[in-house]
Amino acid sequence: MLSRRYVRRWCPELANVPLAFVHAPWTMSPAEMTAVGCTVGTDYPAPLESLFVWPSEAEKGPGGQKNTKGQRSRRRERGKGQGGRV
Repeated sequence: MLSRRYVRRWCPELANVPLAFVHAPWTMSPAEMTAVGCTVGTDYPAPLESLFVWPSEAEKGPGGQKNTKGQRSRRRERGKGQGGRV
């Protein structure tokens, strides 16, 4: 993590944010944000939404059902000899 002095120098909007929140100011309550003069989304950008798909979701097939080992091996067999990725 970046040092608090570095953050406070190069992100002046975080100068009055308490040390506990300087690396994650969006975790402050709205009252705390108002008190220190740094409202996330207005004075400081809101964090980006994660586009990561958790493995348990990625394993699900069509219809939201989890793929079984047999389904995966059948797909591999179908794809052999076609020259494409399986």
